[in-house]
Amino acid sequence: MGKMNFDQNINRRNTGSAKWDGLENKFQLENADGVIPMWVADADFFVAPEIGEAVKKAVEFEIYGYKESNPNLFDAIIGWQKKRFGFDVKKEWLTTMTGVVAVVTAAVQTFTKEGDGVIIQTPVYYPFANTIKANNRNIIEAPLTETEKDGCLYYEIDFDVFEKACADENAKLFILCSPHNPLGRVWTEEELKKMGEIARKHGVFVVSDEIHCDIMTPGNKFTPFLKVNPESYNSAIATSSASKTFNIAGLHAAYAIIPCEENLKAFKATTGKNSATAIGVVGAEALIAAYTKAEYYVDEFNAYVSENMRYMVEFVKENLPEVRIVNPEGTYLVWVDITKAVPEGTDVNRFMADEVKVAIDPGYWFGEGYKGYIRMNAATTKANIVESMNRLKAALTK
Repeated sequence: MGKMNFDQNINRRNTGSAKWDGLENKFQLENADGVIPMWVADADFFVAPEIGEAVKKAVEFEIYGYKESNPNLFDAIIGWQKKRFGFDVKKEWLTTMTGVVAVVTAAVQTFTKEGDGVIIQTPVYYPFANTIKANNRNIIEAPLTETEKDGCLYYEIDFDVFEKACADENAKLFILCSPHNPLGRVWTEEELKKMGEIARKHGVFVVSDEIHCDIMTPGNKFTPFLKVNPESYNSAIATSSASKTFNIAGLHAAYAIIPCEENLKAFKATTGKNSATAIGVVGAEALIAAYTKAEYYVDEFNAYVSENMRYMVEFVKENLPEVRIVNPEGTYLVWVDITKAVPEGTDVNRFMADEVKVAIDPGYWFGEGYKGYIRMNAATTKANIVESMNRLKAALTK
């Protein structure tokens, strides 16, 4: 028996939760009571007590003026990267921001100019495309190859396609999603090395989003992009956070790892220009507590959500022959193809919200050609997982 009770049913309605209280507006529902939210990527679990205590301590003195940065923040990040991944990060490589998407956006602004091409591996986390377009850059897609493995959906890198994208004369930057959201792929060392080699060959800068790095299913291991590509220190950065692992996304605490002094200086010039140079004191204290006092939480969390995803995979295989599902290697996100199980032209977002009573992220957010796909968040109670899958079966087989 672990320290955490992830089976606890916590009522998050009327707590200001985007995941639960944002349902009516996000999904155009008159009343979302009874709808199970499996969309936005946060978890329905309490944080580790050590994190809660750190947050309470940070706010107990009731003057909330400007604060000095906690000198232990970078040490906590360095220790975590070393212990969990064997990656030796130096203090002078680190800078903080409010979120990983903010880091990606600042990197796009720093290392490309308007009109440049930015490569993404679709279907992929949709804020990548949003920030590329919002900053007047052009999307260059290097789609992942859809196949099957052990009866499940599986995605691979077509390195010919990837190299063609990197060889595009307009391609200046590649946003790598590692582990991949929403496909659950954990890239191997060989895949990471090969992507790094191709990017360097064509002078393409790499930004590696590693926010889901801690969340692994059994038998899988995360490898930092920079760890296996030291040759890319002058042409790559990585970004991560404790937010997904420890369920502290609302505290807005992320960091970037930038080994090249010149690149770090340029990056900080961009964030300074945007007046977006620091994280809040509460987020910093939560991150420090997570990385220095709550490692046990990761292992318990991974075991629980891995079992949830295993259940989902087996349920689909046994009950829904027209549905295809990935067997995630990492993250707590599950990519599902219901194209053949619903009438042609079905709006999966509406179908799931109105008929299944489960709120999801529709596949078309992640890329063209995925209108019949959905992304489901397995970081919830087993009871919600079971009920959601039963509802899906009932709606698809009635």
